[in-house]
Amino acid sequence: REGAQVEAEGGGLRTVEEIVQGAEAVVRLGNAENGWGTGCHPSTALCLEFLSHHLEPGQVVMDYGTGSGVLAIAACGLGASKVIGVDIDAEVLVTAGHNLDLNGWGDRAELLHVREVQVEGLVPKAEVILANILVGQLIRPSMVAALCTNLADGGLLCLSGVRPEEVPTLQRAYDGWVEWEDTLYKEARPGPHGEDYWGTWARVVGRKISSGTGDEQGTSAAAKKSRAQFLEELSELAVQ
Repeated sequence: REGAQVEAEGGGLRTVEEIVQGAEAVVRLGNAENGWGTGCHPSTALCLEFLSHHLEPGQVVMDYGTGSGVLAIAACGLGASKVIGVDIDAEVLVTAGHNLDLNGWGDRAELLHVREVQVEGLVPKAEVILANILVGQLIRPSMVAALCTNLADGGLLCLSGVRPEEVPTLQRAYDGWVEWEDTLYKEARPGPHGEDYWGTWARVVGRKISSGTGDEQGTSAAAKKSRAQFLEELSELAVQ
């Protein structure tokens, strides 16, 4: 399957290399120099690679921490029937809306401004959820609950924006909700973005365990714990 690439308004290719030669989805960004998320970061490229190989036409996608809308736009271009872009910053959603319109996908996307990480239950639930944010946010119990309760049974959860050494902690936070299927890494070479940008970044992909009825979890050992015990353990992880 062909991939996705990102270019700035005016036709200049941003520094996200093509995931696969002959990109199928081209994401155009207006005001790329001042926007949130130009697609340059390795974690964004890892999420684009995930979409290029795993998104099925007609699926509903949630992009948590949508920023400039790069991943939301790519998902639309690769065949998503609907994309929900979520962010806690109302200003960045204005940018995301402009970029979605620039790419012709404004009518296929819904942008949600939330002040807290919790998102009310989506109907229908998303079949693919992306969250390209830092590990401190990803392991918060409220974030875990928001992402996993809005993901359909059997749906795919793609988490990125983390370093390799943070992957075990991240995966433990989601035990009982998803079964991990894939981990991929990408290197950011030294450049103008500063040391925090350099080095290796990771992306993990898991599949939602069947929830049965109500708030019950799947069949793993972790899933048999009471919800209160589970959230208490997640709270301990979040402060480590």
